[in-house]
Amino acid sequence: MITELGTALALLVVPPLGLGRGLLWLGLLLLALIWLSTAVLLVPLHRRLSGGRDLPAVRRLVACNWLRTVAWSGRGWLALALLAEAVR
Repeated sequence: MITELGTALALLVVPPLGLGRGLLWLGLLLLALIWLSTAVLLVPLHRRLSGGRDLPAVRRLVACNWLRTVAWSGRGWLALALLAEAVR
């Protein structure tokens, strides 16, 4: 995750020629969503589960993980779009 953050920031600081900054900002926004959901939602649930079996916490963890799954999938599609734009 740290490498991904470093790469996203580096692309914004020194964007490759021909790439729209809007897509780069969108990628960073998705990454911020991933980090925030991890810190605010998932870490507390994992701590709760470290105390023992808690089925409601497991259900909430799985549901909250979908947010990260969608955001990371979006970053993947975004990376493909940026690559296609760079190749053109």
